[in-house]
Amino acid sequence: MKVLLLDFNIDATVGLHQGLMSLSASLKKNHHEVRLLLLNDKIGTCFNLEKIEHIVTEYGPDIIGISIVETQLNYIKKFCNYFSHYYIICGGPYVTINPYTTLRIKGVNSVCIGEGEEAFCELCNGKKRPLNILSDNHHKISLRPFNSLKNIPPPDYNLFDLDSLLPIKNNQLEVMIGRGCTGKCSYCINDSYLKKYKGFCTIPPKPKDYIRYRNADEIIEELVSLKCSHNIEEIAFIDDNITGYPAKFLDNFFTSYKKKVTLPFTCNASPLSINVARTTILKNANCTTIRIGLESGSDRIKKEILNRPISNKKIITASKVINDLDINLSTYNMIGLPLESKEDIIETLKLNAYIKPKYVKLMIFYPFECTPIYKKCEDLGLIDHEIKKGLTNYNSNTCINFSPEHRKFIMDVQSNFDRYISKFSNKNYSKITDSVAIRN
Repeated sequence: MKVLLLDFNIDATVGLHQGLMSLSASLKKNHHEVRLLLLNDKIGTCFNLEKIEHIVTEYGPDIIGISIVETQLNYIKKFCNYFSHYYIICGGPYVTINPYTTLRIKGVNSVCIGEGEEAFCELCNGKKRPLNILSDNHHKISLRPFNSLKNIPPPDYNLFDLDSLLPIKNNQLEVMIGRGCTGKCSYCINDSYLKKYKGFCTIPPKPKDYIRYRNADEIIEELVSLKCSHNIEEIAFIDDNITGYPAKFLDNFFTSYKKKVTLPFTCNASPLSINVARTTILKNANCTTIRIGLESGSDRIKKEILNRPISNKKIITASKVINDLDINLSTYNMIGLPLESKEDIIETLKLNAYIKPKYVKLMIFYPFECTPIYKKCEDLGLIDHEIKKGLTNYNSNTCINFSPEHRKFIMDVQSNFDRYISKFSNKNYSKITDSVAIRN
């Protein structure tokens, strides 16, 4: 069967779609033909339905698979309507939480809830009612247990044109070691995702079943191969919390990485799991940057809005561990949060200035449907849905009903946060791409 996978990434930062690469690997293992259509302003194809029609018609797929991100929903609806004469199946986080809403989109024939490697293959192999898949004539949700990542083939990096994509990413290759996060942050879909599995899985999972990691030797082997065949200067491990994996696994993996891959790398880590021992493992393997989720410097916002029990004291302690090991510190931040005041935003800026990160990334809050924070926003009537419908990224505007003065302040901070942070720091900041770097 010929499968066309679509990655909608319009007006947004381009990256490797890990889910689609995994789907492609499983489909190819089952002897199906797979092609990717990347929709992006900088690389791939722009959103022009007539141009897209030529590409789709030329390939002639038997089935079209779309991974839905909520910020791309308007484009996806237009696509599905235009190509409704094809069989279209949708998956991804938005679909998992909103399966029936997705099924009502004109042109969508079926949806895949949760992880879809096995389900999608069964559908393409001709099975009528695979678990995890709903269609117009089959509306009962039933999910299979989480699969071990050791049973899923390695991601298909050949799905993407790496030689064109890597230069846009500063020759940095994005890699995932595992899956899952047991955090209950109100703005994230993870908790809602797990609840869906608990409610409809044939064997209800425990939180520990969600956290899985791939075979270490397999990852090292593919990285060595990719390094030899492409111009890769750095690896970015994009797992939610790499220091949350077992210490023995981290030690074994990064000992092998240091010997065979050697490339500098960056990774994400939770301040709650950062300690000297685990961070030293990363440092010894050539880790150059650790990204942490600071999100807000306001304890009130973290407690009452974000459900994120990470104190500023813990963030400061984790940052000191990173800085003392001479690893670059990078922070993720959000502003424009519901019920957030100007003083709360200033606390976020002050905390960044205090811990002295090398890089700062600041995004404007976007309320994803079916997350706890979305419900709070809806209950309080805080969302301007007309603005929300037009948002395709986390940088251009806020859809929360703030006063004109506060909205102006948010947009000014987002555009000039290097200047704002410098007010509280002895170092000067200079912008690079979509983050900020400190000039030493």
